[in-house]
Amino acid sequence: MGLFQYLKRMFSYEASVGNGMVAAPRVGGAAMLYPSGSSPLHVATVYRCVDLLANSVANLRLQYMRKKGEIFVEDTNSRLHYLLTVQPDTYLSAFDFWRQVVTYMLLKGNAYIVPVYDTLTMEIARLALVDPSCVAHDTVHDTYTITDMNAGISGTFDEGEVIHLKNYTRDGIQMRLLELGAKPGSSVSKNTDYLIVGEKAGSKLAKAQQLGVKTLTEQEFENMLAE
Repeated sequence: MGLFQYLKRMFSYEASVGNGMVAAPRVGGAAMLYPSGSSPLHVATVYRCVDLLANSVANLRLQYMRKKGEIFVEDTNSRLHYLLTVQPDTYLSAFDFWRQVVTYMLLKGNAYIVPVYDTLTMEIARLALVDPSCVAHDTVHDTYTITDMNAGISGTFDEGEVIHLKNYTRDGIQMRLLELGAKPGSSVSKNTDYLIVGEKAGSKLAKAQQLGVKTLTEQEFENMLAE
């Protein structure tokens, strides 16, 4: 989600007052104070850019392809074609669905889609998009615990039962760190300040815990950048 920081710098406009605070226009008759870099203009700009990007992606034509011989061809007769391009869920059109997926990825770092099967035909009946705040990912046991009543999804699911779309990649995090002047490393030592842990961190996480190196999840890393 380094996009937000870039946009905030690009559109930054603020007036400093004491103690690193920014005076904002009066809202509802009250003067509001925001930490430096978090003025209403910044927030509005970020959300507007997210909205434009989400709309642009949602407008792209999506194709469901099947391999036929040595080539892939579009399969317009498939149930998945209908779900991906017309009506993924009972209350969401394809445009609204993918728009919300991109919005979740940009603002919350992750998007989770649960395919729901028809109990009689065992075909995919709908694609349930769940709120990331309703999901707990257990990377040790490779499971997702979801409680989203609005999406009609509740229970514990194996990783293979959930489509997990992530905003961050390893290269993306390293690029963001370099932009900030930090020095990404490939190993953990006593000189390491932070270890950003993803899924299945493995031996690096164990070594960081042994050396007392502070660990951050991707979301904690993003929160720290936003401070």
